[in-house]
Amino acid sequence: MASDPRVRIVLDLFESHYERVYRFARRSVDAATAEDIAQDVFTRLLRLDNLHERDIQPSYLLKIAENLIRRRYSREKRFAKNAQAIAATFIGRDHDDDREPEDNPARRAVTRLGDHERQAVELTVCRGLSYRQAALSMGVKVSDVNNWRYRGMERVRQQIEGTNR
Repeated sequence: MASDPRVRIVLDLFESHYERVYRFARRSVDAATAEDIAQDVFTRLLRLDNLHERDIQPSYLLKIAENLIRRRYSREKRFAKNAQAIAATFIGRDHDDDREPEDNPARRAVTRLGDHERQAVELTVCRGLSYRQAALSMGVKVSDVNNWRYRGMERVRQQIEGTNR
């Protein structure tokens, strides 16, 4: 694998510029996220078609990192907004303790989900765990948690919209 010229180019860039990219990302995010972003910058270089023809400058690497940070921030904001809306519906906006769980359409919809989807929704949306934490908890891949959560949330949304009509 290391004999592949693309891998060698990326490895050389990694050895030369990893610390700089990490420090750049670290100014905006926590240490673990900065490390993920820095590694992702170099992983993305492997996808470039004409990598051997390019003169990769540190500024190019920093721009990739900046875009990754922005995308992550936007994704987290979107997720937080959606999770808050679903959790508020799931828990009940008024926190009325006299209200039975069956009276809450979102809670009822979540209880109707399959085991994997229900567990993924409860861990990521209701408890606020990351996909990685939920995957470790469930003993599955992160992509499985992502898929189950997405399908579960779609089913919950469809059931809630069906009851509001």
